[in-house]
Amino acid sequence: AQYDYQPALDEIEKQTGQLNIHIISHCVGALTFCMSLSAGYLSNYVDQIKSLTCNCVSIVPNIKPWAKIKLSFGPEIFKYLTPIKYMDPQWAIKPGFSLGKLLANIVAIGHPETNNKVCSMLSFIWGSGRPALYNLENIKPETYQRLGELLGVAGFTNFIHLRKMVNCGEMVSWQGKRIIEGFKSVDIPLFLMTGADNNVFYNSQQK
Repeated sequence: AQYDYQPALDEIEKQTGQLNIHIISHCVGALTFCMSLSAGYLSNYVDQIKSLTCNCVSIVPNIKPWAKIKLSFGPEIFKYLTPIKYMDPQWAIKPGFSLGKLLANIVAIGHPETNNKVCSMLSFIWGSGRPALYNLENIKPETYQRLGELLGVAGFTNFIHLRKMVNCGEMVSWQGKRIIEGFKSVDIPLFLMTGADNNVFYNSQQK
């Protein structure tokens, strides 16, 4: 939110010579883009952003009870009690032995809906469902086999910050400062959407 979007928009303007842009954002990307707008990091570009579409979540992150339990204790357990420093959905398919691979195989036992261990690990990392990120009947086989490439590693700092926002019931800065008030002054056409079975950010778009 603080460091990425302004340089990205700067580069688009540099390459195109102008900036009239429609933003389509998804999941954590939608949340962080709204944070960037609210905190004023994109104040130079507000007039050039013609619309903002947020899918899955926007300004009020909300998650299911099992995901809340994982978020409450998981980051510290892994960060301070194990050598694991991040979560990698591809642990199970990487060569050799690692503690991450052991974890991925244990997680897979609790997800009998799939034999794809990348899929089960993604559910463990990101949500509460079987699976959490999509309905199996809706995802194309080509995409399903490339999940590990499309959704990479996630550091624990990300989850600690997300926990602060979930506990506050709204987006806040890393320091815990409320920034949602800044969103009220953002005069951009806004479209909120979500899947019927959102097992990552649950009913965040309806709150």
